[in-house]
Amino acid sequence: MEEDRRAVDFGVRPCPPPETVNRGESQKSRRGEERPLPGSSVSKPFRVLYPSLVAFLAWTFAVYDFLLFGLLLPVLAKELGWTPAQSVSIAFWVAVASFLSSLLVGPVADGLGRRNALVLTVGGAALSSGLTAFAVGPLSLIFARSLSGLGYAEQAIQTAYLAELEPAGGRGRLYGLVQGGWPMGQLLATTAAGLLLPFVGWRGVFLIASFPALAIVLARLWLPESPHFRRLQRFRKLYRRRNPETAARYAQKNGIDAEKSRQLFLTQLLGPDLKGHFLFLLAAFFLNWFAGQIFTVLATTLLTQFKGLTYEEALYAFGLGSAVSYAGYLFHGLLGHAVGRRETVAMAWAASALAYAALLFLARRFWAVALLYAIAEFWRAGAYAAPFPYIAESFPTRVRGSATALINAIGPLGAIVSSSLFGLALRHGMSGIWAGFWSGALPALLSGLLLLGCRRVRPGMELERISR
Repeated sequence: MEEDRRAVDFGVRPCPPPETVNRGESQKSRRGEERPLPGSSVSKPFRVLYPSLVAFLAWTFAVYDFLLFGLLLPVLAKELGWTPAQSVSIAFWVAVASFLSSLLVGPVADGLGRRNALVLTVGGAALSSGLTAFAVGPLSLIFARSLSGLGYAEQAIQTAYLAELEPAGGRGRLYGLVQGGWPMGQLLATTAAGLLLPFVGWRGVFLIASFPALAIVLARLWLPESPHFRRLQRFRKLYRRRNPETAARYAQKNGIDAEKSRQLFLTQLLGPDLKGHFLFLLAAFFLNWFAGQIFTVLATTLLTQFKGLTYEEALYAFGLGSAVSYAGYLFHGLLGHAVGRRETVAMAWAASALAYAALLFLARRFWAVALLYAIAEFWRAGAYAAPFPYIAESFPTRVRGSATALINAIGPLGAIVSSSLFGLALRHGMSGIWAGFWSGALPALLSGLLLLGCRRVRPGMELERISR
């Protein structure tokens, strides 16, 4: 009944039962609708394992490029004669520019295909590294680093892509292995900065970083397109050929909302069926990056200045937390597949807030600080194996790329706001412990609670059933 109503709204009559259709009428159209999708003859190992491997490598080198700038910024500033205030200002505008560029990827994924968007993300990371090597001043550096936002959007689009390739029963189960590209990229960036810098300088380090990303671009040229996007693409072609009746029948058959598919992606995301879910996810991801900024990016500052650790002890605690968070990726990926990803992430982020609070107010010595920090990172950072598959599976194909890219892009803005609030609290005399609680631990708790306002997705559901 609902499908018939949609067909009438679209301006065509409902699709008659198969046995009543005139065999001669639109036989060519039916043949076109029923032929196998391009790429469907590719073997399952190639369709799932190869893209997953490429996704892991692409995310590793995207993170490598993304973090390399922060590690080498003091070296750039010294050679180019920037003051600390100028460095902070340039880093701020780089963050804004990379945020804006990351917004481009979602519309590309929903308009031109997941495969093309994935090539764009890794190509952006390669260009970002290569152009940074030739930067001569603030403007050229900001332009070069703005392209790193394309690489950062990698994790959003690859999640949507893999969700559409994998069978419903196995979707997202091993995504933690792909998400593990973050600590691998972090390790590569740290190693490159330490080993290569004395020999090739900061320009050489950035130039060398572009070559692995270019290799990943070539590997991505052999990726098959998502079958879900192929169906959406075929519907659009039928509609553009002014064949609305056939297009509407095809849309009904494949679970595509014909009317909404023609709207702008932001109009669709803010429509009555998706608005609440989208805004709750946006707010949850934004707030969780508060905790990421305070307890990951500023971890050594927090542990040395406010918890009394030496710099070496802080590095050991940070390294332990990073190692344990990788185990968290695997754990939360499997748990989310078994009990539901929304529930897994909500529980994990709330638990991380309690561990961060205990770290701030109760831990006194190195081992207590290191243990509580590792536990908190296991729950918060390690849980990121589950939210991206959840975001991808909870939106319809027509806006899946745009939704995941926009939610992903809002995270760094949360980091900027968190840093500002943390610094403001310290300047007004608040202790570092309480400033860390209000700008880091409490937002982590709120981010977990906000997820409970999002729609529930039962494990194993087909993608098109979820989006209805």
